[in-house]
Amino acid sequence: KELLDNTNIISAPSNVVVQNGGQYVVYNGQTYEFNKNMTSILCMGIDKSSFDGASDIKGENGQADVLILVAMDTSTGETKLINISRDTMTDVAVYSASGYYVETVKEQICLSYAYGDGKESSCANTVTAVERLFYNIPINSYFALDLDGISALNDAVGGVDVVSPETIGDFKEGESYHLEGQNAETFVRSRDMESIDANSKRMQRQQVYLDSFMNTVLAQTKNDITTPVSLFNASAPYSCTNLNPSKICYLSQNMLSHNGMNMTMISVPGELKKGEVYTEFYVNEDEFYKLILDTYYKPYNA
Repeated sequence: KELLDNTNIISAPSNVVVQNGGQYVVYNGQTYEFNKNMTSILCMGIDKSSFDGASDIKGENGQADVLILVAMDTSTGETKLINISRDTMTDVAVYSASGYYVETVKEQICLSYAYGDGKESSCANTVTAVERLFYNIPINSYFALDLDGISALNDAVGGVDVVSPETIGDFKEGESYHLEGQNAETFVRSRDMESIDANSKRMQRQQVYLDSFMNTVLAQTKNDITTPVSLFNASAPYSCTNLNPSKICYLSQNMLSHNGMNMTMISVPGELKKGEVYTEFYVNEDEFYKLILDTYYKPYNA
């Protein structure tokens, strides 16, 4: 029930007719109905080595360097991993050092995590920022992982095999690697700070890594249904989440009941621009809304 909660009032671009709180929308003459079988989990990679090192000062509790929205249709098992650029410009709620709301500003979405306690309230503020970006599509769960957790989860599945899509550091484009320990973190985190598209290239590597990681987990789960819960428990020292073993069991059983995870990895469409200080990513609204329709809605025929 918690995974399928849908009480949000969903909005849409100005050229879309919204009906019944966003449960129905009319786009280009076609009526669409919200798919009530959808559940969403926001996965965050935090640029801190430990959640225990959180500061009492709001605005200094790390950034969400990786943002991936997992959108799963529980009726079919079809799952989309939607990669959100950390540089995406959107509305972010800013809080004072004492935790009081100050204002909402347009800034990089990764900064939403900083305005919180470095744990639950930081996750909640990031979820809110992503929901705003996605026209208030409900995000039912979140899972944030610190830097130390990357290697821990990687090694918990026996390492991950990847083919590097680019040459960076010790990794060469087109070459295969079996990632273990620190190499896993290096592969998914490295970026060329001098390049405007550094984060886009890093996102490509992260997609390659996640695809291999999830396939590894799926193969192990087919042999041992307790694998996802074991991984969830192994992540506990390195994560902050509102998921629990019951939800993990439900999701893994749902996945297996549909003969595995029919998984597609996509990125929020948009354009990179050089800001006054940092790189800024601006969403292409038309393409983005089509992605939302394809993911969360289905054509409605009365």
